[in-house]
Amino acid sequence: MRVEPQSTKQAQLQISQMIRPMLEAIRNILRNFIIWDMSTPTRSIELKPISLSRSTLVCYQCKRDVIRTGDFWMTIDVPYKIQKTCNQCRCAPDQHIEIDYKLDYAYLERCLNYIHADEMTHLELLLRASA
Repeated sequence: MRVEPQSTKQAQLQISQMIRPMLEAIRNILRNFIIWDMSTPTRSIELKPISLSRSTLVCYQCKRDVIRTGDFWMTIDVPYKIQKTCNQCRCAPDQHIEIDYKLDYAYLERCLNYIHADEMTHLELLLRASA
């Protein structure tokens, strides 16, 4: 059976769009486990997704900005629009990933909605879904 190039590209795009939110959720659950082990179980990092008005791109080949949230340093995505060439960096267009949201983070001094066992269940479900 021969796979059409367009179908392969479409599948890669769909996989990329599913992987990013899953990885971000897994990373954040693990960050919160570390916070709970290091300090007190009343602190946590909350993901704050911001919907973008149109799909934009981010280059993962270029150096990314970092921010500090609580005791963690995290890379942030700086989305931008690209046509045939990128005006923000010299990387090829195929080195860019399309995104439809960017993430901000909030460091909370209270942790009302997080229960360690629930987070472990969420982590297991995400890991199983991504396998």
